Amino acid sequence: MYLPPLFPTLLRTTGAGFCYNIGRLAAAAASLIFGWLAPVGDYRTALLCAGAPVLGAALWTLRLPDDAA
Repeated sequence: MYLPPLFPTLLRTTGAGFCYNIGRLAAAAASLIFGWLAPVGDYRTALLCAGAPVLGAALWTLRLPDDAA
């Protein structure tokens, strides 16, 4: 409920549509890339490449400021 008072309806719907379609594009690209990285029966490389950004994001969160109120 934070966004409605801050942004007009057209801007909110445009942003939501943009994010939705970028997510679809990323999912399509990831399907092709990980399909290319994982030969039949060997998923180690694809899982390593999929887990690396998650590990990077987890480590990045340690650098975020602690905003405990």
